[in-house]
Amino acid sequence: FKLLKELKNRSFLTQVVIVSAQPTTNAISSAFSLGADEYLTKPIDPRELQHAVRYLKDRINRLRCYLS
Repeated sequence: FKLLKELKNRSFLTQVVIVSAQPTTNAISSAFSLGADEYLTKPIDPRELQHAVRYLKDRINRLRCYLS
């Protein structure tokens, strides 16, 4: 989770999707508390990943419009 913390410290606009084989409550909670925007567990349905990326992309676009 060190990289996640670094990415989120650089810019609040950075969106992070965690893909993990650890579906534990502790791992998920840690990821979100450090700033993860989405947490997906393996095996991943490609449609689920596509949906997550599309959602985060739309969210960033709305935020950019709001800030400009």
